[in-house]
Amino acid sequence: MVVNKGTNPAVQRAQPVRWSHFILSHAFYFAADLQRLREAIPRISVLPLGSGALAGNPFVVDREFLAKELGFDSIAENSFYGVGDRDFIVEFMMWASLTMTHLSRISEDLIVYSTAEFGFVTLSDAYR
Repeated sequence: MVVNKGTNPAVQRAQPVRWSHFILSHAFYFAADLQRLREAIPRISVLPLGSGALAGNPFVVDREFLAKELGFDSIAENSFYGVGDRDFIVEFMMWASLTMTHLSRISEDLIVYSTAEFGFVTLSDAYR
């Protein structure tokens, strides 16, 4: 393979595709990100109130009512789980990391496509 000086063989024009097809590929990533977030919400929307310091509480508290009023999907069924659960942090960080990876991907593509070698995208002077 002969490569001209200064060119990157990994970044070359190849088979032409429609711009809409390219943009739609990114839309599928973002749609999957939204679906993941919607699926995570019921798992992380658990009311810990009433778990006390591991052994519950002696007060008669309608936890189901509180969960509904405060916008939670469910209550912690076990006091150890209620006070020790940190899964919601991991769930959110995983979702946020993957979403940022997809944002990075489209950003990199737009950067490459705005170079002089490609010239498919022109950025406004406000963003230069």
